[in-house]
Amino acid sequence: MVDPIKQKSIEQLVDWNAFEAKLAQRELGGKAKVINRAELIAGITDLVHGQDAAVELLAKAICNGYAKERRTRPVATFLLVGPPGVGKTEVAKAISKVIFGSENDLLKIDCSEYKNAEEAIHKLIGMGAGYKNAEQGGALTRPMIAKPERVVLFDEIEKGSRAMLDIFLSMLNDGYVTEAGSNKKADFTRAVVIITSNIEHDKCSSIHETVTDHEERCVAFKALFEGHGFRPEILDRIPDVVYFAPLPPRVMGRIIAGKMRTLCSEYNIVLNRVDADAVLHLLQQITRNSGVRAMVAAMERRLGDSLAEAKQNRITGVDIVVDLDNHSIHAVASQA
Repeated sequence: MVDPIKQKSIEQLVDWNAFEAKLAQRELGGKAKVINRAELIAGITDLVHGQDAAVELLAKAICNGYAKERRTRPVATFLLVGPPGVGKTEVAKAISKVIFGSENDLLKIDCSEYKNAEEAIHKLIGMGAGYKNAEQGGALTRPMIAKPERVVLFDEIEKGSRAMLDIFLSMLNDGYVTEAGSNKKADFTRAVVIITSNIEHDKCSSIHETVTDHEERCVAFKALFEGHGFRPEILDRIPDVVYFAPLPPRVMGRIIAGKMRTLCSEYNIVLNRVDADAVLHLLQQITRNSGVRAMVAAMERRLGDSLAEAKQNRITGVDIVVDLDNHSIHAVASQA
């Protein structure tokens, strides 16, 4: 039996209500914090062009999620739909950079690497205790155990096994996933979860154009995904389905020009002049309008040799010359 005098002394030293509240807060995950929505939108749109409407929806949900005092689910969960190469993956990097200070902490799960059902689960949450490499943990769980405050990106979800979606039930409903080998809980209540897909982007475009209410759009998008093997109980746990529209030519030209300047800077060379419209026209021909990502890759392949040569010749400033007939792009020394 505890001495009443000692018990009273303990109660004077410890605010038990405050202690229990802190413990409950820690168990539930992240604390509330205020994020300025306008600043978040500005930060993302500086990095992702041409998707202002989508970014506003993302920012609203993220700010609302962070404002909660207690969370038992991720800060926000999104399914991003639309054609390839329009900024769905880039927006995940941008959110990571704006909120967490760096895109390096983005946890990207390339779903094309998880096609086999059994292997997908083992790779994501680790092998069970006693199995080989169990101590290594899972590609999803181990980084989250180490650092739960981050953006988690499941890229091109349709390319992975549907078995990996079973993990989503615990992650999106309970806010954690248990690692198989260590039995530790990976906390997702401090994370922003982003799922991308290119499924039926023509039909997604039609839904976006004909359905104006956001909630009704989400219902229509989810019905479309049910037809591709995504179970309703998982889709119901994804509050927001956000459409990323095809980029207009002026935006694509601006993005390509920016990527060219970045590429030149990697060689410590300044890009002085470029006809962005001509470059865009050529890259669209080469890639058959496969999206900005494919065009950037094609541009980098074609410019690499001439930039390396310019570097060897100690050229510090270049102009970009486009040859539409020969499908070529060259960097040449800038004329004074």
